[in-house]
Amino acid sequence: SVSGNSVTTNSEIRAPIFNQENFRLELFPNPVFAGQLNANFTLNKSSKVSITILDLNGRVMKERKDQFSSGLHRLTFDVSDLNAGFYIYQIRTNQARSQIKKFIISN
Repeated sequence: SVSGNSVTTNSEIRAPIFNQENFRLELFPNPVFAGQLNANFTLNKSSKVSITILDLNGRVMKERKDQFSSGLHRLTFDVSDLNAGFYIYQIRTNQARSQIKKFIISN
């Protein structure tokens, strides 16, 4: 069957990596004062994940790629070497699903 931009056959039904209704990418604290950014995210199934911190010009400031199991994950990033300002936190799976949040680093 065809729905939206996806095609599903009877022999191939795919569950989403991120639960779109229940998925919450949480970043805290925001703004960041102490040089550490915490991120919580949940995956519905095991997946390769790319996490990127970008500046507002799209330059990659930090990146982490890893395999994560299904479930809730909490990561901590040392951002003490980044200048004060606005940044983008992007999480992307190998299934091309992504979530984006903005955060602020303050001195």
